[in-house]
Amino acid sequence: MNDKIKIAISPYNADRPDEYIERMVETIRLVYPNTTVEGFPRFRDLLSLKDKDFVWLNWFEDLPSRGRIKNFLLKEFTLLCMKLMRVKVIVTFHNKEPHDSGNTIWDKLLFRHNFKNADRIIILSSDSNYVLKEKFGKKILNKTVLIPPPTYICKPKCDKGNKNRFSILFFGHLRPYKNIEMIYELARRFNDIGFTIAGNAMDARYEAYLKNEAKDISNITLISRYITADEVDALIDSHSLILLPYDVKSTLNSGVVIHAICKHINTIVPAIGTVNQFKNKDKIFSYIYDSPEDHFQKLMDILAFAKDEYENNFEKFEERIDMLYEEMMENRTPLALSPKIKELLQI
Repeated sequence: MNDKIKIAISPYNADRPDEYIERMVETIRLVYPNTTVEGFPRFRDLLSLKDKDFVWLNWFEDLPSRGRIKNFLLKEFTLLCMKLMRVKVIVTFHNKEPHDSGNTIWDKLLFRHNFKNADRIIILSSDSNYVLKEKFGKKILNKTVLIPPPTYICKPKCDKGNKNRFSILFFGHLRPYKNIEMIYELARRFNDIGFTIAGNAMDARYEAYLKNEAKDISNITLISRYITADEVDALIDSHSLILLPYDVKSTLNSGVVIHAICKHINTIVPAIGTVNQFKNKDKIFSYIYDSPEDHFQKLMDILAFAKDEYENNFEKFEERIDMLYEEMMENRTPLALSPKIKELLQI
């Protein structure tokens, strides 16, 4: 293949770059140095995709709650146009299903067509193959290429001591599947722990709800707005642990887990695909749950366990993230992942 390749990416925003996409582009350019990257064109400019070697779609299967049918028709027409133009399409399989799916016929059809019509499917963890096989059959596995998320660019956590009060941080987009309400309930039960929740809410109504629920919990700090990369770094530096009580019905992978390990901070998170992909997965404070009630009980147990280890066996607490960080830096840099790019693009 000529090293001068052109790729259109959805989504692609130079003003607010997605760390995963940016690092993957860097990985591609290690193999094909003259790669040209553009954002996905507007609907009226779809014909411009004929000049691209590849189109790379991320979260394309997501439909907004408002204008769901209209967006479904536009995306289905886009997929059809790319097929008729014989554009080579790469799709990343991020989650088991869209997080805010209305579970309508439109959601199901777009999800199916998005992945069935792809020429290549990037999977971020081995667990993804099990999910894809269950949904689409064994044949679809011929399209998959395992490329775990690359390392994030960030300075490791500054303060590595345990002299400060044990504190918990949640960061990322604030959406119902992330079970923010469970963090509120944990704060009520563990009133000696400080909790910070930082991120942009999915809409004004949900933001107002979260603010109202938090106002009477003295050990909760809610920052409901877009958080810059520098602000995230500062927040991580001032907290002891990341808490991510995701709903595993939809969640399969998590960029926040990758970010946390690159920042050298431990994480509490369900045993999702991202966790299971690590050789040292037992060093992550992970858990499996069967129901919402079981989920909360598991969270209370593992939070109490992590707090005790932080306060009474800090060397072991730090050893966990040391091993995960070392594994990440050894196996997940763009250079380490670059051999997978040729396999991905040989379509």
